[in-house]
Amino acid sequence: MGLKRDSIITALLITLVISIPAAAETVQISSQSNKFFQINEEGKFGSTFGLEFSNATRNSEMKTTDYTIQKTESPEKQVTKYRTPRATLKITLSNASMRKERITTPYGTLTTGVRKGRRFEKFEGLNRTKVEKIRADIKEKIHNKVKELEKRETKAIRSELPELEFDIVEGEQEYVNITNKAEKAVDLSGWRLHSASPSYSDSYNIKEVKIEPGQTYSFYTGEGPMNVDAVYETGMTLYSDSGKLTVYTDEGLKYAEITYS
Repeated sequence: MGLKRDSIITALLITLVISIPAAAETVQISSQSNKFFQINEEGKFGSTFGLEFSNATRNSEMKTTDYTIQKTESPEKQVTKYRTPRATLKITLSNASMRKERITTPYGTLTTGVRKGRRFEKFEGLNRTKVEKIRADIKEKIHNKVKELEKRETKAIRSELPELEFDIVEGEQEYVNITNKAEKAVDLSGWRLHSASPSYSDSYNIKEVKIEPGQTYSFYTGEGPMNVDAVYETGMTLYSDSGKLTVYTDEGLKYAEITYS
């Protein structure tokens, strides 16, 4: 399906550049399990950031005097809401088959999207031209704001998780390598590898796998050599068309998202 990738994609090498420095941070972890934790930060100029994870659903919010951006993510759906004094833009992604955008302004509400390959749109209000202009202005800015929010999410979540390294290999034998860079063994039982392209997706739920410090474990889509620590015939596909691998912990936290082609 492609050339072997020699470059190792390290989840923890994501650049954590925060443009609004945090002045204080508190972390609360349930004493009975790690199925809930909450982080709140207060930064300069009245900015705030909050992250709450519970029951495989992650809620995060970043707020300044100019805007508020909220994101809710579960295995089935992702909702991003961006609010300014001028308008509210809500973007919903559901199971890779539906994308919907709804912008609400004083001039009207415009809903557009794609559902099962078919486009749809609806407008209610006074002036669609003004609504479309406001939407274009907001969408030009929202990308960087979402990236900023995701950087803060990454910093908060990674502080609670082990350091792992990922290597995706394509060719006659296709597989995903996971290397434990931490000082302690990591139990991957219950973790999930989710592979997707713009049109297709599938997942593999890791069974009983424990990786010792420095050890590499391979997850083959089909058959593979028998002299390595590996799981075979996962049934997972590494898509050559703008593929993306997402790694979830046993509690549903998105640990890493790796794009390949």
